Amino acid sequence: MTIETQAGTGRPHFSLKQEGTAVTGPCKGQLGEAEVTGTVSGNEGTLKYNVDVQGQSMTVTYTGTMDGNTMKGKVVLGDLGDGTFTGKKD
Repeated sequence: MTIETQAGTGRPHFSLKQEGTAVTGPCKGQLGEAEVTGTVSGNEGTLKYNVDVQGQSMTVTYTGTMDGNTMKGKVVLGDLGDGTFTGKKD
């Protein structure tokens, strides 16, 4: 994934597995490591995880659309703001 926000660019790595409409797996990035949960319906997808940032729990939510091996959309970083993301399946 590549994330673009007002604070800069990030490149978290996701190792996701899909079973039916459910998506799970670990994520590792600048905010730490977390277990991801999400759903896929048609070409729409949502991923969420919680991280601890300076002693405060924060929920990170990705919502986007898939086209082949690429997913693009919006990421909300709790109270830190939002941005856009692009991810590609390896």
